[in-house]
Amino acid sequence: MATAPAKLEEKRGIRYWMERAVEECGHVQSGFAADPVHDLRVALRRCRSMAEGFRAVDPDPTWRKMRKAGKALFSALGELRDVQVLKEWVEKLGAANDPVKERLSAYCDTRERDLKVQASAALSSFDTRTWLRWAHILDARERRLPAGSDVFQVIALEKLEDTIRLHRTALRNRSKVALHALRIGIKRFRYVIENFLPQHDERWSKDLKQLQDVLGEIHDLDVLWATALQIRSFASPEERERWRSAIGRERAERVAVYRQKLVGRTSLLGQWRQGLLSGESLRRAIVRKFVIWARFMDPDPAHAMRVLRRSLEIYDGLVACGVTRKVAIHEVDARELLRIAAITHEVGRATGRKKHHKRSGRMLEKLDTPPGWTPEHLRTVSLVARYHRGALPFAHPAYARLARAKRHVVALLSGILRLAEAVESGGRGNVRKLRLERSNGFVVLRTEGYPTTGKRPERIAAGRYLLETACGLPILVRNAG
Repeated sequence: MATAPAKLEEKRGIRYWMERAVEECGHVQSGFAADPVHDLRVALRRCRSMAEGFRAVDPDPTWRKMRKAGKALFSALGELRDVQVLKEWVEKLGAANDPVKERLSAYCDTRERDLKVQASAALSSFDTRTWLRWAHILDARERRLPAGSDVFQVIALEKLEDTIRLHRTALRNRSKVALHALRIGIKRFRYVIENFLPQHDERWSKDLKQLQDVLGEIHDLDVLWATALQIRSFASPEERERWRSAIGRERAERVAVYRQKLVGRTSLLGQWRQGLLSGESLRRAIVRKFVIWARFMDPDPAHAMRVLRRSLEIYDGLVACGVTRKVAIHEVDARELLRIAAITHEVGRATGRKKHHKRSGRMLEKLDTPPGWTPEHLRTVSLVARYHRGALPFAHPAYARLARAKRHVVALLSGILRLAEAVESGGRGNVRKLRLERSNGFVVLRTEGYPTTGKRPERIAAGRYLLETACGLPILVRNAG
């Protein structure tokens, strides 16, 4: 007999929800009633939101295919569901024999019939056989990163930081558009919590659902008012004022709930932030997220780890002997940016060896910004990875646009990564240790276990030039073994 935690895990899995979506397709096709439409949308939404979460670390194209396959049906059902919800509001707010209610109901009935035809067409084109085949593939991939992983806390924090920015915008301008954007932000945060962080979901699900519901109802009421105006439902100023007041009261009640939950010292936003990773634990989780993402694509992740070790040895050696000092970009240590660049610098090889360094840079730029970072930090990492080989950055437009201090950091970190890559090129771990010292106007890099013959010394000679330029000192390489 299965235990309760096992049942919970099964229920949360991608395979469960994909199979559930197929089951709900059978329920909805008999008449596209409101409840079956809602249930199918919930199942599809779960599948698509889980795919979005996993795609942050797993680039397998099946995730994208599954999201795309469900989009047409999900969207068609969404328009139908909106009209069905609108009908419920009209019924709730309109008194018996209210002519405005009759006009709005007639419009909704006509619109619902048309949208059911569209939804039926979308359902008939939904390929359930392929969908279930993908369910088996994605179930196996999901098991490689189980729910509750600290990596998902990083993703949740990314969504929460977006939500906080949207909340501040909504407080500042109080517009309908801003509130709707905030609802979407909370929805995305909630999806990460409910899909991937079960312990947090137990504590936060009630408040998250309530907030999403009240913001959704605010949007529904705004759509109802706009629809009533659009179809000219009001035959007199009295009718218009009566409905404006009724909608306004319902809307004000929900805005009050939203403000109670998210405004002030007891704001749930602060509680959620405190309930997720911070400090050193967050830093390690961010690194782990990049490691997992890179391992899905880099054909030789062990090489990247060796380059990482050499890069940090060189950086620490330069700091220790006074050639450079510790630097940070907006409170993020440059050493940390170097670490991430070294871990990810070969991801471009996933689609071929030629110009892979350029692809690595572009792929990094497209990632979500980690918590505590800014887009500038991610941009720096992408440039360092981009310049780990190939032409020097000095004439490159992206480098030239940087401020002078930023150019120095990028050149320094790229130079370190180039030299570390040259030391490890073709070596398979032969180099055991590096150490640096400063002597008579030179930086001396001493290596243990590095051969003095063959092509590798030539690669080091070529790889050290960028770092020499950034440090303003020549670098000599000596075998300490």
